[in-house]
Amino acid sequence: MKKMPFLMLIILIAANCMTCNRTMNPLEPQNKLVRSAIRLSPDTLPILKETIEFTASEKPEFWEVGWDDSEKYHVVKFSYSWRNTDNDFTNVDLIVAETDELACRYLDDRRAYSSLPLQFQEAKDLPAVAGDISYGNGNNFIRNNIIVEIRAEGEFAAKTTEIAKQIDALLLKSLTAKSAEQFKPGIKKFEIVRNPVKRRSVTMLIIHVKDPMNGTLFYKWRFTPGAESRGGIEIDESGNYLYYAGTYESVEKLTLIVINSFGFCSFSTIDIQVEP
Repeated sequence: MKKMPFLMLIILIAANCMTCNRTMNPLEPQNKLVRSAIRLSPDTLPILKETIEFTASEKPEFWEVGWDDSEKYHVVKFSYSWRNTDNDFTNVDLIVAETDELACRYLDDRRAYSSLPLQFQEAKDLPAVAGDISYGNGNNFIRNNIIVEIRAEGEFAAKTTEIAKQIDALLLKSLTAKSAEQFKPGIKKFEIVRNPVKRRSVTMLIIHVKDPMNGTLFYKWRFTPGAESRGGIEIDESGNYLYYAGTYESVEKLTLIVINSFGFCSFSTIDIQVEP
């Protein structure tokens, strides 16, 4: 049998090792699928089923991330907590970005701006214990565009890896799409019934939203940044949204943010003329 040259043998071994590492511990998501958020509960995570107290955030949080306006992006966060005592608990944040690149950027930003120097932060798991990328035995992991952050204390600390694996198993069953656009609610109309308005007046807003997911919708509002005093939003007995002109500016930039229960959102901004 003809012997293989030593140098060629080394190259083949190195190539095989690299392929193995990519399969077992990918450094980035293996596909460009976008996943929807999942709802967590003691029933969905067997390892936490016997926990005495469980709480979940009633509404998702909307976070705008980034220092430079041109670099800003947003994520939507759902928070959960399981607790037996003040010292024995698990907190889970499930964070939805619009792409896997933004999910990786979010986690990188979190680590970069942590109060702990990088050498003291949790190391990357090799191989990943959950998701496409994980750190600290699963304390943080990414599955496609979803970031999961787990903080476990007391008797729950030893369960972190299994908690991560059970959450990841649920994420793998979540709805997927090729783009976040397929999940986003559509704002068909966002208007104010008259414009301009008088300062300190209340005026009805017209809002029509179509959600392709038929999920629960949550509304959040942004007013003119840095304005002297600001407007406000009220709701009447019929469920109509009303704008209160509390700003001293001549123009209010009012932004409606609509988030669905799957973790995706859309924006619309109108300019409201405000007269004395």
